Amino acid sequence: TVGKQISPRLSSAWSAGMGGSGSAVEFRFRMLPHLELRQATDIGGAALAELRYIRGFRVGAQRQAPAVPSRAGLEVETRWIRRLEVEGVPDPPGEAAARQALGLAPGTQGEMSDVLVGAARLRELLAKEGHPLSEVDCEGRDDSGEEVTLHCTIKAGPYVALEVQGVEKKKAAERLRRRVQEGWVEVSRPEKLPDSAERSVQQLYLQQGRARAEVSASLEQEGDRYTVRLQVAPGPMVRAARVQLEGFDSMDHSRARSHLEADHRVGLRHPLLTEALLEEDQDVIRRLYYASGYLDVRVPPARLEFPGPADEATVVYQVEEGPRSPLLDVS
Repeated sequence: TVGKQISPRLSSAWSAGMGGSGSAVEFRFRMLPHLELRQATDIGGAALAELRYIRGFRVGAQRQAPAVPSRAGLEVETRWIRRLEVEGVPDPPGEAAARQALGLAPGTQGEMSDVLVGAARLRELLAKEGHPLSEVDCEGRDDSGEEVTLHCTIKAGPYVALEVQGVEKKKAAERLRRRVQEGWVEVSRPEKLPDSAERSVQQLYLQQGRARAEVSASLEQEGDRYTVRLQVAPGPMVRAARVQLEGFDSMDHSRARSHLEADHRVGLRHPLLTEALLEEDQDVIRRLYYASGYLDVRVPPARLEFPGPADEATVVYQVEEGPRSPLLDVS
């Protein structure tokens, strides 16, 4: 068994059975102080996941840990919300819709995580209504006992209009618009809006198998209003015609190819090149190296090249193997 502490809460272990009985990779993630998630995967792909409760024991007197405060004014323990105050909501969406998005009605219970989730939902709603640069700040006020008044202030920011060109079908354009607005939730400055829009659209089309989609976005400002213009050319459906392996110095190429979805034909046709296929192959390569003792391997996203017809691509998988972890003990 070979183990590695990846982070303070994440560790991995590779084990090989005696007599050629196979190998397995196990990951342990400490979700909470007393709750651990374990996932084991063998080289054949079979997986087992379980949650374990970890109980520790101490000798001697223990001092009670102080409550953990939050900027929302709520401790880790559940608190009753006596009153909910919301100010600064633009119209649309309006105050009623903002309260519904928060999901924290007076007379109900909530804790710090509920406030954070509610604020994130409200930001998504504001982005959908043209305010992607908005800020939502919630804090507890008039704290008394187990009750708290929750006050949420919204800074809507400038209005941002989104124009889409190159997509004729109304439903397709609306789906693209929603994807862009979802990505804008992570943006904090206006000049970052075009780049975020391009990434969101390209990801959407890659999920559909259109790996050669061409997207360009521009930003215009008029007073305190911004306009993002998207020019889209979806392109054809693209298939993985060839697979190229780089950096696989310690891995048998035929063995690696036998596990890759991109190198398997579907009937007489090459597989459709999608984001799910690329992510699955990336994970398979990582597990193959883990099972061989390379716990420091780096597997970046695949690189796509288009040397031939417009509907064919070469998928380049590149790895940085790193050192092979020595076998320290057998258990």
